Amino acid sequence: MLRTHTCGELRPNHLEENVTLCGWVDRVRDHKGVIFIDLRDRWGKAQIVIGPDAPPDVMERARAARSEWVLSATGRVGRRPEGTTNPKLLTGEIEVVCSNLEILNEADTPAFQPGAKELPGEEVRLKNRWLDLRRTDMQNNLLLRSRIVKIMRDHFDELGFIDVETPMLGRSTPEGARDYLVPSRLDHGAFFALPQSPQLYKQLLMIAGFDRYVQVAKCFRDEDLRADRQPEFTQLDVEMSFVDANDVTSVIEDLVVKTAKKILDVDISLPLPQLTWAECMDRYGHDAPDLRFGLEIIDLTEDTKESDFRVFKGAVESGGKVRGILVSGAAEKFSRKDLDVLTAMAVDAGAKGLVWLKLDASGSWTGPVAKNLGSVVAENIRTSLDAKPGDLALISADSFDVTCKTLHTLRKHLGKKLNMYDESSMHVSWVVDFPMFAHDEESGNWAAMHHPFTAPHP
Repeated sequence: MLRTHTCGELRPNHLEENVTLCGWVDRVRDHKGVIFIDLRDRWGKAQIVIGPDAPPDVMERARAARSEWVLSATGRVGRRPEGTTNPKLLTGEIEVVCSNLEILNEADTPAFQPGAKELPGEEVRLKNRWLDLRRTDMQNNLLLRSRIVKIMRDHFDELGFIDVETPMLGRSTPEGARDYLVPSRLDHGAFFALPQSPQLYKQLLMIAGFDRYVQVAKCFRDEDLRADRQPEFTQLDVEMSFVDANDVTSVIEDLVVKTAKKILDVDISLPLPQLTWAECMDRYGHDAPDLRFGLEIIDLTEDTKESDFRVFKGAVESGGKVRGILVSGAAEKFSRKDLDVLTAMAVDAGAKGLVWLKLDASGSWTGPVAKNLGSVVAENIRTSLDAKPGDLALISADSFDVTCKTLHTLRKHLGKKLNMYDESSMHVSWVVDFPMFAHDEESGNWAAMHHPFTAPHP
């Protein structure tokens, strides 16, 4: 073995041991002829000390070492002198007094330092992905994912599920998005499709008698690169025979409880609450809402149907909706500039604009369009929103889908901006009763919202 220990492994119980560490140079310091190298791997950091007594060739290599070079250091584990310990490091009480130093690989000056507090933009990080993946945060993300996958595999193994790796190349089937197509070299004009999900294969397994299947499956969907879409993603794929909906929810709920406890040390009560898809869209504008805070969407269509305000009138007459959210006590917190930012976010979400209103101390709405509402409509809006003086109303008038996207975007932004929830809290629920089909505006056709193997309610 090239190394005897990892860089984050050494503790005071290793004192006086001879060890060999391998890793990347995180930092080099020359202090009055004594060179200190912080050597880093994914397990942590260790301080390597090259003093005046070190062999000349070792000192020469130590002076030459630069950031992100890869080194192998051999030496004796010693205790750091009093006053020089580092409580921020698990190895902060010890150091390795180096007797041999090998340069395994040199490196050009990096585009950025993985340990820097201020990082470059995403484009630079992606272009130098190997550097970005050396950052502690990025490594922790992958380690966390690995832990979660192990918990999932162990859970399903205990329940008698069989883990099957299904093919990547198959026949195109109707799903919720476009397929990625791979041309066949041997059969001219024919194409394979990359799987949007392993649906056909897991159905085949059920027919063959494998009554419990699970896979951490790679899936591909040729979609626009929106914030909530990825061309390639991984999903936990589960299929069971001879069960009902309660059996499925029980298996998954137990997994959620187990994962939350082992990863976050959070206790989740069962059974999990359930929301219908329609309820989610009506109240939150999204089929996967953040339930840790309020800001629920209120339908104002009936309240505004007699309005002469062209924005409301046009939406209602075209079969659209007028919907809004009320931000309590926020009237004074949001300047005109802040509201312009919210309007721009609404436009980015597909809206033509955003109507905002502030309720003053007299109980009257103020804002650019307040005078266009009329007394009856203004009172209707105030009543339906249950608005109080000092509240801010944000209203979208458009098709149902556009109002959903707009108000969901604003709700999500405001919840975070106004610290409406504890980042560490969890509120888990089921979303049920999804539509079978959705209308594709681009093609003008109806398509399976998820896949055609979903059974409708009897």
